[in-house]
Amino acid sequence: MDKFIKYLQAKEVDITKKFESIVKFIEFHNLFHWIAFNTNIDDYAILFTQIRSLYNKKKQHNLLLANEWQRIKEKLNNQNIKAYLIKGLSFSNQFFNDITYRITRDIDIFISYNDFNNVHNILNEAGYTLIFPKCLSKITQQKQKYLKEIIYLNTSKKISIEVHFRLMIPEFLFNDIENIFKTSNHSSLFNTYQPEWTMHYLIAHCAIHNWALLGYLADVALLIKKNTIDWQKFKEYACHHNNLRMIKITLNLSNYFFNINIPDEYKCLSKIEKILIAIVLNYYDKIKKNRSGISGIKKYFVKLNLQSSLKYKYHYLKTRFYRKFFIQM
Repeated sequence: MDKFIKYLQAKEVDITKKFESIVKFIEFHNLFHWIAFNTNIDDYAILFTQIRSLYNKKKQHNLLLANEWQRIKEKLNNQNIKAYLIKGLSFSNQFFNDITYRITRDIDIFISYNDFNNVHNILNEAGYTLIFPKCLSKITQQKQKYLKEIIYLNTSKKISIEVHFRLMIPEFLFNDIENIFKTSNHSSLFNTYQPEWTMHYLIAHCAIHNWALLGYLADVALLIKKNTIDWQKFKEYACHHNNLRMIKITLNLSNYFFNINIPDEYKCLSKIEKILIAIVLNYYDKIKKNRSGISGIKKYFVKLNLQSSLKYKYHYLKTRFYRKFFIQM
């Protein structure tokens, strides 16, 4: 925690006098669970009091999401549809034993494409409207390969649901779906997953989003701090997915901000990995609330170099082209 506070102090002359901007920074980067994990720190009581107040308000939204998910899940179970809760609520429940601990903005579920029409009808009947893509004609057997999520919105409840057919785009970044979900009971309200798999997913999620939020790195750091990671099993996942570059960058950034213990084999960085880390750190140093991540040519440079393989670069460019001209039009 001291390491992260020192980073914040470097951005402000007096953290106790300018805590409002720091609170906004923490809210933007969704770092509430990291603060909650370090509540024994009393040196910045004024700052933490403001954060806890906002944190408690956001917890109510998590409760609303959980109650809504229970309502939707019952409808899915009644039609024998296998739907798995992933990401925010699931992560919070499994690793903190508290669905409100890690703040999330929506409900994420994973389904088979074969069940999509039934799920679509269930969500429509529950008051949800399809907002991405804007029409069902975009969600065909061919086009769905380029969609990581389908987004629905309930305007009256201000709740969005993201329906996933795959976990990553390109899909081969995370292509062992059957192994991932076979250990989780699809009828459970809150699904649980192996820590090693979850960490791989969080790392890939960080990388795909260009490490745009420190909260993503905090997820990785807290997963390591709160669990005994089988690093050999983790390494086997790394070899299977060929995502060593993403792993090394994410673990080193998590260590930079949140001081975690990582195996030595992930500390040795190549030239391109050091360049990518420097780009990410330069983005963080600007601390502009309205920025959504690395922009411009740097964004595409980072995206194209998340993996060294030409296969990845080809599929990334193909997916970008297809989404722009056939999905988003």
